Amino acid sequence: MAKWTLCLTLSLAAVACWIVWHARSSHRAAIVAQASKFDTSQPLVGLHLSERFETARCSDADCGVSPQDADDSDPDGGEERESSMHTEPTVIDPAGAAVEQVTQGRREAIRMAASFDGLGNGFIGPPGQATARNPSDNSLAVGPDHIVQIVNTRMAVFTKKGKKFGETGKTLYGPVVTNTIFAGFGGQCENQISGDAVVRYDQLAKRWLYVLPVFRRPPGEPNGPYYMCYAISEGPDPLGPHHRYAFKRTLFPDYPRPAIWPDGYYIPTSTGDDVIQKHACVADRTKMLQGLPATEQCVVVDGVNFLNSADIDGQALPPAGAPNIIIAAGGAQLHNQFADNGLYVYEMRTDWTDPSKTALSGPVKIKVAPYHYLCNGQLTNCVSQPGSDRKARRSGRQAHAAPGLSKRQWARVNLRAPFDRHEGWRRGHPMV
Repeated sequence: MAKWTLCLTLSLAAVACWIVWHARSSHRAAIVAQASKFDTSQPLVGLHLSERFETARCSDADCGVSPQDADDSDPDGGEERESSMHTEPTVIDPAGAAVEQVTQGRREAIRMAASFDGLGNGFIGPPGQATARNPSDNSLAVGPDHIVQIVNTRMAVFTKKGKKFGETGKTLYGPVVTNTIFAGFGGQCENQISGDAVVRYDQLAKRWLYVLPVFRRPPGEPNGPYYMCYAISEGPDPLGPHHRYAFKRTLFPDYPRPAIWPDGYYIPTSTGDDVIQKHACVADRTKMLQGLPATEQCVVVDGVNFLNSADIDGQALPPAGAPNIIIAAGGAQLHNQFADNGLYVYEMRTDWTDPSKTALSGPVKIKVAPYHYLCNGQLTNCVSQPGSDRKARRSGRQAHAAPGLSKRQWARVNLRAPFDRHEGWRRGHPMV
């Protein structure tokens, strides 16, 4: 009888362990894609696109509008189309309102190190005037001697005061169409202008990383692939040669948010505005830094809000083999779930030798003060302004102070280690 009791106890424990493991590891297996094309370019300063790109700007699907909306007639993309939708009054949880800061802090403001006019309306660089679009997708990366900025479909390179330059903000290059970095590469990465491009500075390798999603299928291929395009500078100079890669994506690769991690470039994306589905993707950083054949792995996650991967700040590394941390806010606008009280944390472990062992586990909920999507997630004029009856518009790139937040996490999730002898994670949310 004792043996049977012990056996039953062990069996129940094994079943319980399997249930826990299965619940935390039930996401689909990684989708592995080999780069469909890769090369090393000539120096960026010597690359040029055809004249048809000089005045071009993204519109509709090129700007990241969901495929379901891509054939609509609005020339400025889908984000403006929602602005006329009716928004119900927001009901704020008292527990959320209790933590809202309503007065200015008493500490001295952070000192501004430098300020200069970047890309925008009226900006003029060596090639001429920039072509702008509103709302803007602004991405900026800072290295030891350079600052690189991308706004929608245009990029520019500026000086940073230090060992190489005597001032910050002098335009060295641009504005040019961001696809210029893929001039001569061919295919969709060169020929399809796209919004939502992002630049990062890889502090560990002293390289520049560019990620350009392609939101249209190839001409004449209604069921053809989308693309994710990567360019990694060959050295620390952003104006030098770049290793360039094209990866086919079967799913719409909306709004990439790249992050630097020792074992890969982690790039969460979204399937689109009409699907509650995200992709946790990672590209082989080690191979790409050398210009070698590389792969990309993606895990598709259903029923989750926008994902943000942990991005390293500084030179200190996380522990060897540490998984990349991915965080999402709660709620689901398409299900009219506009409020939540948690952040949801995933861990992604990548195995480049055996991709079948790549795993995304989680989520684990971190309870926070209750919050509510500003304007219920709609792009409407709903933000009160002091001294005015006119309400400001909630853009997809903005959020309101707690307890009202954007449905998307736009800011990076930063890792700074050591932080007071501990690893420090900072998850920011932009405010109106």
